[in-house]
Amino acid sequence: MKYQWLHRQKADTLLLFCNGWGMDARVVRHLGSERYDVLMLYNYQQVTPELELNELLTRYKQITVVAWSMGVWAGQQLFKEAPERLASAIAINGTCCPIDDVYGIP
Repeated sequence: MKYQWLHRQKADTLLLFCNGWGMDARVVRHLGSERYDVLMLYNYQQVTPELELNELLTRYKQITVVAWSMGVWAGQQLFKEAPERLASAIAINGTCCPIDDVYGIP
């Protein structure tokens, strides 16, 4: 998993955006943020992120995940062991079973 900071102003709240398959920052870079640090994850060829996510997440009082398309699966993979670390999570047009005859793409 690759990452890119979209907004980093040392806020105490983090918006973690799990982007869709094949997408990069151009999809959301134009969105502003004055209250949140915004970290985007993308390129899920490797499940583990390039950065030490647990260490990073302990710096924030509140974490919200917004996941789009294949990012729904990626976000679920990251927080399946500790969902209590999230203030909220929003899934947009995705599934936790992306390759599945019933719940995903066969």
